[in-house]
Amino acid sequence: MLTFAVVVSRRGGRIPEPVLDWLRDRNCVDVPFAAADHLVWSNEASTVWFGGWEDDPAEWSAGNHWHVDDDGLTAFTGHLWPARDGWTSAASWAAQLAGRLRSTPLAAATDDLAGVYLAAALGRRGRGTVAADPLGGGLIYWGHGRDVVVVSSRAALAAGLLAAESATRPQRDVTGVGWLAYCSRSIGHQTGFEQVSVVPTGATVDIDPAGGACLVDAPAPPWRPDPDDAVMPADELEEVRTQIVTSIRMALALPGRASRAGLTGGRDSRLLLALMLEEGVAGEVEFQTFGRDDLADVVVAAQIAELFGLRQVMNPNRSVLWEWRQGVDTMVRDDGHPDLSTQEITHRITAWACSGERNVFQPHVGRLPRRDRILLSGLFGETLRTNFPRAGAFPSKQRVADLHNDMKYGSMGILRPDALAHYRAETHRLLFDDCLPTDSPHDVVDRFFFRNWQRRWFASAHEVDSEGRVFPLYSNAGVRLGFRIGGENRTLEWIHYELIRRACEPLLHVPFADGGWPAGAGDGLVVIKRHDEPVPAVPRVFQGRAPSPRKMKVKRTAGRDRRAASEAVDLDIMNRYLRDDPSNPLFEIVDPVATGQALDRFDDLTIREKLQLYGALTGAIWLGGHEIALPG
Repeated sequence: MLTFAVVVSRRGGRIPEPVLDWLRDRNCVDVPFAAADHLVWSNEASTVWFGGWEDDPAEWSAGNHWHVDDDGLTAFTGHLWPARDGWTSAASWAAQLAGRLRSTPLAAATDDLAGVYLAAALGRRGRGTVAADPLGGGLIYWGHGRDVVVVSSRAALAAGLLAAESATRPQRDVTGVGWLAYCSRSIGHQTGFEQVSVVPTGATVDIDPAGGACLVDAPAPPWRPDPDDAVMPADELEEVRTQIVTSIRMALALPGRASRAGLTGGRDSRLLLALMLEEGVAGEVEFQTFGRDDLADVVVAAQIAELFGLRQVMNPNRSVLWEWRQGVDTMVRDDGHPDLSTQEITHRITAWACSGERNVFQPHVGRLPRRDRILLSGLFGETLRTNFPRAGAFPSKQRVADLHNDMKYGSMGILRPDALAHYRAETHRLLFDDCLPTDSPHDVVDRFFFRNWQRRWFASAHEVDSEGRVFPLYSNAGVRLGFRIGGENRTLEWIHYELIRRACEPLLHVPFADGGWPAGAGDGLVVIKRHDEPVPAVPRVFQGRAPSPRKMKVKRTAGRDRRAASEAVDLDIMNRYLRDDPSNPLFEIVDPVATGQALDRFDDLTIREKLQLYGALTGAIWLGGHEIALPG
């Protein structure tokens, strides 16, 4: 794992020494792990500086995540490799990336690279670039100070460097964190810090050694196919298959790593399995299934494992993880918090690990004990079908403009009216940003979820990922193909169906945990309907409490079983943070009276209403400075 920051002089002068001291600190407080290796680099003019912290130089990339030569510095986070054929030599991935970028500048190279990553290419004498994968699964954070621009893989590090310039503390962004109390997730470009924002999807940061940095938009959004490209869907499907298989093979080729993958009753794990079976590599993987024996997911996974002779482990032993977690709790309690429950420690570490950007309802405690394994994850499979199952239910863009009501954003009624109006207007802007009259309503909805809802939820946790996760279903060609074939064909799961049919047809006919294929799947592509509809105006904002949604019937899963058992403890935590501290900055946008009324009837709330309360709890922890850094 690598955490890095690039500091650029805004006017070509010297970088202030307090900022450089922050970069030089091997034990920097804003790095979410103990660094095993640390690099500080500058260009010849000392106008561009790089600081990198790495926890294991050879963990996931056959060497350091950085490479320095006479041309400059190349570095990356996460995983990346050429999408069609992977890395081909024994040199470190960073060295191979540097060689590749000699002929293709980084800003133009991201479409030919696979994986979730950030990459930096900084010239010793010339310009530099920081870029992420096209959909932005790796987030670039940046901010401007008086004399410096900071670009980083972590919001807290960027905020710390900007604050060091003026010898102040980073200021936390009430409005940025408030998204969690509105729609339960962070979306848009705001972060937990006032001076730090997220670089838009597809944009790169261009660094001028003479001073300053600027955003450069992608020539076209990654989901928008070239209208002059006459490639046929069947041909592009083969390119998608090649990219997925390359990612699988690169992951399995990592030396000294045991390979594992989740096995459920869903589409995405099944697609990964089909391609592994076709490639003859399924025997190299341990398939893991979690949950009670009577859960539909578990029943179907067991059927698949038996049918194909897979090496399956049901509910893998987590004693090592549990012992580590008990040790974390002990260290936190011994460090001045003797009465905290495990759940409250989890919530407060989650707020720290994800800089207030991830709802504590889905906790993430940061760096786990080191394990010499990789995990083939089915995440990003939504980009090949549809992220939001009801996206096709919107007949017009005017109807899409009412998405906030359909999704019950703000339905808990705990936001002050001016805050509610702000978030609804911003939701409208984010929905229709870059929208063309010819975009279908279905495309507008899916694009919103890909680059906001999914991206921000995923990326804040991926910054501190320790599972060695690889995401083979994240294919640049697959994203374009999904939008080329249109929303109706995405809903029919044409890409999943066809790839499984070609790779391992028997898997098509094994039942799913949540029903079968959509009606019409397998009948071929349906004709795409043409649209020509202008972007609608901002809708009238409902002032006051939105109607409470009906009680939702929620599919039972292992995760929901665990959550139901812990809600009583969480309600006690919420009462302390959301009732007893009126000075918390959260209450600039949240109404404490309405929040108290919601807590009084917590057991009767829908899951979406509860998620907004958990979002408010996240905000109260973060804005009140109650987060706890992962000890050790």
